Amino acid sequence: MNSIRTKIFVSHLLLVSLVIVGITYYNYKNAVSSLIKSSIDARESSIVSLVSYISDAATGSNYARLLLPSFKSDLSKQHGLRYLLVNGKSSFNNQPISIAYDRDSSLLWRVHFEKNYAANLNQRIKRLEERKSDKSADLVKVNFLLERLGESKDLYEKSKMYNATNLMDLNHFRSKGLSHVDLEREYLYVKVLLKNGYAGHAELLFDISDITRLKRLFIEDSIREFIVTIFLSIPC
Repeated sequence: MNSIRTKIFVSHLLLVSLVIVGITYYNYKNAVSSLIKSSIDARESSIVSLVSYISDAATGSNYARLLLPSFKSDLSKQHGLRYLLVNGKSSFNNQPISIAYDRDSSLLWRVHFEKNYAANLNQRIKRLEERKSDKSADLVKVNFLLERLGESKDLYEKSKMYNATNLMDLNHFRSKGLSHVDLEREYLYVKVLLKNGYAGHAELLFDISDITRLKRLFIEDSIREFIVTIFLSIPC
């Protein structure tokens, strides 16, 4: 008799456990999917004005606008944005244009330079240095131009260094689609086309550690509910 009761109890407990596990797993999948979708929708909506600004600047190959401190400040205020990479061609002169932003190092820099950029810069500096010996030269203007070219050269050297140390390889994310969540790396990857007929795109990485935390809390709550339900289902 006790053996039969034990078998019935075990069967009942197993059935209840399977039902609870099934329901819990279903709720878990729905909750995570809902979190991911809402996160993607929220991030894509939040960058509409940002993408519009980038598109307008890129159309005219306006690196100055893309490297403004105010633009860098706007990027830093984007909730969860960790990294930005813009690539494409200007519709103004059909030249490649590319910038990157890395929040961890607080850097915003120009990624692409024409192959002969440094050589042309050095030639212009050399010509201006030679003009300084000309008595008819406007030294104020010459020195001003030399200062600007010196800043451009410094920017170029720093950009090369940042490309070597801070430029991220996004191929892992690109292989998985335009907008998706990578829970293992705790990143949301978003790729959007630029506007105004500009042939290019912006790639953004957002921190989604909040989703990971919520996911962990949901699992912990589910385990507690499972234990309580099993306990209550035990016949007195």
